[in-house]
Amino acid sequence: MAEATVEERMSFYTEGPAGPEPLWLWLSESGLPFRPQSWEGVFREGSARCQRLLDPETAAVPFCTPHMCRRSFALCMLVVLNHVMDRRMGLTAEERRDFRLLYGDPWRMVQDLLGHAQLETTRAIYLLRSPTFSCVPCWPESLPRADRPTRRS
Repeated sequence: MAEATVEERMSFYTEGPAGPEPLWLWLSESGLPFRPQSWEGVFREGSARCQRLLDPETAAVPFCTPHMCRRSFALCMLVVLNHVMDRRMGLTAEERRDFRLLYGDPWRMVQDLLGHAQLETTRAIYLLRSPTFSCVPCWPESLPRADRPTRRS
């Protein structure tokens, strides 16, 4: 199945309780496979709606694309993986090296998650350091205790 094209993967079905069900993760409102390119339109319409509704009220209207979400995921995943290895587990330099040998380097893990053939694509091109990037939204522990969001049960 790894060699199947997007078109082929969109046509895969499984037997569900009420009959055949698509194996495709993203489905349209009608329950049919949602084409990857369709996300561009969804995000474009969402950003336009924010513009219409928030422009008079907000100085900086939110704008987002699927690729921005992909990059945000990659950056947050890299932060989390490094945090787990370096802080939460309290590893020494030698233990960190052993952990990386056993489970992999965080950069390589993110490379695999993104499906990049070359690590350099992930490091130098895809995850270029942004002057406006902040880890605070994806890592609440970096906020002062009084500003941290609380978990609701």
